[in-house]
Amino acid sequence: MAEIETVGNVVIETYRNIMHDIQSPTKKDPFSLTESPIEESFLLGIRKFLTQEIEIIPQYWVKTPHGNFRLDFVFKIPGGKSICFECDGQDYHEMYKDFIRDVLVLQHSDISEIIRINGFGINFALESCLYFIFKCHPDLLKEGMIQGIEHLLSEREINDITCEVKLDFGSQEVPFSWNIDACREYDTLPVKIYRREKKETVNPAKFLFKDVINFIELNKKLDFEQLNEKYYEKVKEAVKRFCQYGKMEK
Repeated sequence: MAEIETVGNVVIETYRNIMHDIQSPTKKDPFSLTESPIEESFLLGIRKFLTQEIEIIPQYWVKTPHGNFRLDFVFKIPGGKSICFECDGQDYHEMYKDFIRDVLVLQHSDISEIIRINGFGINFALESCLYFIFKCHPDLLKEGMIQGIEHLLSEREINDITCEVKLDFGSQEVPFSWNIDACREYDTLPVKIYRREKKETVNPAKFLFKDVINFIELNKKLDFEQLNEKYYEKVKEAVKRFCQYGKMEK
């Protein structure tokens, strides 16, 4: 009887392990949880360069007092650092809405940094985007891989990206931007990456971080959509005053 009970427990435990693997595909198959072609392209491009110790978690949920948010990817790095990567299709993202969302995520999670890459960068200049990421975070890379990416870029692109990284290492209110050789004739710089760090939500040194954090603090009872709508009205009013008086009021 005891033997039957032991065998039964083993069968149950084996079943539980199998079901856990099926219901939690994150560790074994991150592609199964991607939700857009640019997410798949980003993951396919970056994964082959990463060290094996990094855990990739797609569709990572963060709870905040103003709403819950699902992040495209979170990379868990040994030592406790977590980096979020957001793949932004141009038609689906608004600057201030994303900024408020990112501040809330950084304030109420273990995420240490959020990096947003626009759709053009992922679809047409992924190697240069990855080079920027790895210049900022060499600990993500397998040994010797940075040279492999450099072989895929022109010297001008390498210099442009290196200058962007050195220009303001860390959070920046405007995006890091550069051109790829095929788009030198463009009036605008098509590759855009936003980089936002937790430290800017703890001790903000830049205007937009300070402004958004103070705004959230003064509107604790609003949900995320209400925050976004009210802040958008605040920005419109500030722009209106600037146009009237030639001076932006803080």
